[in-house]
Amino acid sequence: DVGDVGQADAADGGVAAANVLGIPGFTAVTADPFAVNQNIVGAVCFPIDKNTTRWLVARGTSAAAPAAVAYSDNGGTTWTSVNVGATNTQIANDSAALFALDQFNIWFATNDGFIYKSEDGGLSWTAQEEGVITSNEINAVYFKDPLNGMAGGDGDVLMRTTDGGLTWAAVTATGGGDNITSIANSGGFWWAGDSGGQLWYSDDDGDTWNARTFNGSGTGNVAA
Repeated sequence: DVGDVGQADAADGGVAAANVLGIPGFTAVTADPFAVNQNIVGAVCFPIDKNTTRWLVARGTSAAAPAAVAYSDNGGTTWTSVNVGATNTQIANDSAALFALDQFNIWFATNDGFIYKSEDGGLSWTAQEEGVITSNEINAVYFKDPLNGMAGGDGDVLMRTTDGGLTWAAVTATGGGDNITSIANSGGFWWAGDSGGQLWYSDDDGDTWNARTFNGSGTGNVAA
């Protein structure tokens, strides 16, 4: 049932290989997706047929190689690594940089302004945005449906698409001046959290933003 199966990821800590945790009770799975001292940043899961759920994770540690994801179709017993793009040292900068609606609509944002899309469960990736709008870190990407999405990153940069990511355009910054660290859509509103502890909302697809205060706003980081 929905909610029965899930995964969580943890940073390496320099002790062993990166950890992926599975049920029951979040026990460690058989194998780790990446090499020792390579952290996982971002984890999504989705069905690929009626009997199989694919776990997909992103590498968050820079290497002399392109960005990478790894997937498992057997609950973490084995993993297959896949390069994302061809630019060395690209990584997922934040857990919200990997987003999946389903196996046909997966997006991966990088630390230098690229956004990639996979339409085959993470087996192959195509660059949709190549650091044109910003070369800063894109920390979060979110789609409310297969066509309409928004991404945000360092320097209060926000961008949106209405065609599934084929084209992206910058939208108005929140005005807070901090790094965008999370994005969501609910009830007709776009929401953006930032590294200054502020939460912002827009009811016009990012043309204007307003602050939504809460107990504790203005401190910490709105990570999700």
